[in-house]
Amino acid sequence: MILAVGLTPAYQQILQFSCVIPGQVNRAATTHWCASGKVINVGKAVCSLGGRGKVLTFVGGPYVSLIQNEFRNLNIPARWIESATATRVCTTILDSQSRQTTEFVENASSVPEVECTAFEQAFAEEAKNAECVVLTGSLPVGTPQDFFARLLTRYRNLSILDIRGPSLESALVHRPFLVKPNREELGQTSGKTISSR
Repeated sequence: MILAVGLTPAYQQILQFSCVIPGQVNRAATTHWCASGKVINVGKAVCSLGGRGKVLTFVGGPYVSLIQNEFRNLNIPARWIESATATRVCTTILDSQSRQTTEFVENASSVPEVECTAFEQAFAEEAKNAECVVLTGSLPVGTPQDFFARLLTRYRNLSILDIRGPSLESALVHRPFLVKPNREELGQTSGKTISSR
């Protein structure tokens, strides 16, 4: 089983326009809502490709039931850690004429320390059944940068890291099987501008 682990899921609004005109009222041709964020997307991908997967993440606020119902309908296993902090909302703008995609990303707000402790305990329980864990996404504001590294002290099998910056640097001591920052994230982590493959 592949366990997708992350603290910053999102509820995603996707708006498609025939043409976006900045500074004007733009009316969407179509609107779509779905559970999203890196941890959610990893879980969806694993199960869509026929793998055995499970998601471990926080949920809170007005979109909890919508996210959970979506997972039930897709038959994707998940363990939800309920939070007093609302799940963030992110918006994708699709412009059909220019073929450009624009993202508006809400940063994840802080979560109480007691909830982080509950998350660590849940990870220890779920990781026992995992052949591989994928640690992915950013951390909520105020969460210790070594949080993912602390999780890995409780796990000895294959790990994949899709994280960046100090979170990635502190977790490398656990010798992950694969590290997957994109070019921008690798540049942020190394403090260098990376412009080529």
